[in-house]
Amino acid sequence: MKPLTFVNHAGGVGKTSLTRGVGAELASVGTQILLIDLDPQANLAGWLGIVGVQVQGTANPVAVEGADLPEPVG
Repeated sequence: MKPLTFVNHAGGVGKTSLTRGVGAELASVGTQILLIDLDPQANLAGWLGIVGVQVQGTANPVAVEGADLPEPVG
């Protein structure tokens, strides 16, 4: 397994777009991937067709508050 992380404190720099694009390309050649959306806006989840995600249902509270992981959706 080779983890890839796209991080930048600033918003609007292309992290989500890059993550979606790289994930799609890796999947298109048969690589099994796991995309984790830590953005409280859940934009990546929305782009992947998962709608109605609330902040409490994301991994953001885990990273920010040390909360338990939410149940998976999708």
